Amino acid sequence: MRHYAAAILIYLGLVTIDASADQQPASSVSAPSSSSCVWYADDDTIRQVDTASNEIRTTIPLANPHRLVMNGNDCGVWALPRQDRLLLRYDAAGNLEQRIALRQLDSRLSDVDHIEVDASDGSLWFSDGRWLVHMSGNGEKRAFIALPFQPRQLAVALDRSVWLLGERSLLQLNATGTVLQRINHLQTPENAQRLILDQLHDRIWIVGAHRAIQFDLKNLQSQPLRVVQLPDKIAAASLNPYSGELWLATHRQLVSLAPDGSQINDTALSPLGLKKPETLAFDPVSRSLWAGFERNVVRFNEAGQPVIAYAAHDGDKALGVPALRIAPVITVLRPVTNGVTNDPRPQMQVGYDALCNGTPCGFDKAYFGDYQVLANLNNASIGNQFVFDPNSATSSFTPTQRLPEGSHAFSAQAKDRFGQLSQIASIAFMIDTVAPQLINVTPTNGSVFSEPAVTIQGQTNEPAAIVFDNIAQLNGQGINPQNNSFNWAITLAPGVNTAMLSAIDLAGNTASQSLQLTYTPTLDFSIESPASDTINDDAVLVSGTFSAAGPLGITVNGIAAALNGQRFLAVAPLIPGSNTITVTATTVDGLTKTKTLTLTANDSPIKIRVSPSPALAGVPVTFEVHATTPIVRIEADYDGDGISDQTVTDAATKLQFQYATPGVYQAKFNVTDSNNQALKKTMIVVVQDPGEVDQMLKSMWGGFTGALTRGNKMLAMRYLNSMAQRKYGPALDVLLPRMAEILSRQSPLRLISLSDGLAEYALTKNVRGTNRVYLIYFLRDADAVWRIDAL
Repeated sequence: MRHYAAAILIYLGLVTIDASADQQPASSVSAPSSSSCVWYADDDTIRQVDTASNEIRTTIPLANPHRLVMNGNDCGVWALPRQDRLLLRYDAAGNLEQRIALRQLDSRLSDVDHIEVDASDGSLWFSDGRWLVHMSGNGEKRAFIALPFQPRQLAVALDRSVWLLGERSLLQLNATGTVLQRINHLQTPENAQRLILDQLHDRIWIVGAHRAIQFDLKNLQSQPLRVVQLPDKIAAASLNPYSGELWLATHRQLVSLAPDGSQINDTALSPLGLKKPETLAFDPVSRSLWAGFERNVVRFNEAGQPVIAYAAHDGDKALGVPALRIAPVITVLRPVTNGVTNDPRPQMQVGYDALCNGTPCGFDKAYFGDYQVLANLNNASIGNQFVFDPNSATSSFTPTQRLPEGSHAFSAQAKDRFGQLSQIASIAFMIDTVAPQLINVTPTNGSVFSEPAVTIQGQTNEPAAIVFDNIAQLNGQGINPQNNSFNWAITLAPGVNTAMLSAIDLAGNTASQSLQLTYTPTLDFSIESPASDTINDDAVLVSGTFSAAGPLGITVNGIAAALNGQRFLAVAPLIPGSNTITVTATTVDGLTKTKTLTLTANDSPIKIRVSPSPALAGVPVTFEVHATTPIVRIEADYDGDGISDQTVTDAATKLQFQYATPGVYQAKFNVTDSNNQALKKTMIVVVQDPGEVDQMLKSMWGGFTGALTRGNKMLAMRYLNSMAQRKYGPALDVLLPRMAEILSRQSPLRLISLSDGLAEYALTKNVRGTNRVYLIYFLRDADAVWRIDAL
């Protein structure tokens, strides 16, 4: 025994399991969860092999086992001892479930020679040579039939019919024992002992001592399709039901034949240390070939290559593999389960598949062309109206008449060509072709607003998604399911906003309502000074009042004006002669308003440049004095209180003063030139409160973050300058759903520095448990509007 096991190891490098060493009662190893196993007989034992792991899982003592059959539903086995005239059923764990004495089943029965299982229901067919018995899996006798001849082979087909091979005849009976056909004078090979059904390919093989003859299963009266001659005596035969490949074992080799009779494989046995094959069985679950030899049971793969060997005293006694069990599968593809459609004639579509012993068979799509659909729509049969598509293995039907509004029920079941039925697939769906209604919508069409933030609200008469201006879809968010109300904040652009408010129900029906909403921002200003149209100076203070909703900037001839409450102030330089003063106010939305006035200016011998202008309290202000003749002395009273604040005799000396308090100052200069001529000059200095700028910028930050928290990106983008909009716009799209949570972790803004046109702020944010500092920058644009530049 060990010689042959060693030979397999030497020639193949296979793992050989010695199953004879420690024989024991039924193993306590738990049964596999599926039918991934085979059984084989060895002397006075039967053993179960888990084909997933190739381990022997169960060993059962049994005197002289003669036949082993499995039903394909689990790893249990029916065993037939040769002399005891018993049928024994063991479960997957090796426990004895049934013990049926043949004499008790029927006293006329003697030794059983042939036994097969009907995989569709687990029933058994067996014969003692005179009688044919059909027995349920529970041991109940269903049929007891006298045979017209002594059968040499018994086979159960996929359509549940049973076939018997005689000397030169075939007999087919249905599941109740009724004769379907009997073929006499069949051209069978000499000593024909084996009947191989190949129903998937509509073929049947009858195998004799040296020849295998193939017939057309649908026309057995015709001449044989082909005859295959082998030089050696055929000892065993089995079929790969998927490919139709017939395996034959002789004392020298394993040979496989294609359905057309051509030889595919030829595996020599002698180099493997194997001889005297007696049993051959193809396992449809693991798709492997099993062979029993004089001292070994060997597993081969689907191509005939050896995988593993099991040492056995008498390995050629019996093999039990799962019977092929094919179950059709049907799936409803259309309509969608519990779906709603606005198509009153929706397509009904089902998809086909097949399970072989619980796993997908992998059949070609053409196989499903033989499926029959048993379908019902609202309890009316429609199965005969389905059309099969071989490219997709689906079958479809479209109602010719419009279906009524409301709920519908559709069910389908598939029946394959062997008469097997699938499970029933049932769905419910609804037809809705009526568009939803928009009701109580506010604001009404034509409304005018002075603020950009507007809330669109109203109701629908059924659940629906809301689309505004074809830009953003709520997909149920913001809708109160109790009354189908919606509440949606949007941002208007200045001017007329024409948009479409749409409600889309679950079926895709749409109701639309056009809205024209006008946003007219509050923006007005008046110029109060200068009051005169003639100025005896090279600069003039321009001031006035304004009213606006939200942040804005005011420029005077391009110079940013200081904003103090509702007042604006700026010093505009003049040239001798006619001057046009242009005052422009700009909102953060980009709305502008402009006013102009014309002044006449007289030339001045002294010119003074102030920087920055306007100034900030607490920030040094620089003065540059220029005259038509060289300057030898400058005396400066920066705050105009009559007291000199700085006197210099070198015109290159830097003139600088820091105003502590915001306001408008008259800076007075006494200038002496090289001709000892005394010149006087008064300069207006506007000093802005940095605290007011700080509060305004923090208010803008609050508007920005508030808009993001509410998910209103359009409103938030108003606070960014053009460069920041391009840079941060895509990131805001990604982060917007989480923005409320992100902003909740940050601290308030803290001013770091403020200078002419630039403000730097800092905030802290908790990131993964660590507080991190982030810098925020505001820039004053050319239109004098402060906007966020960097985050």
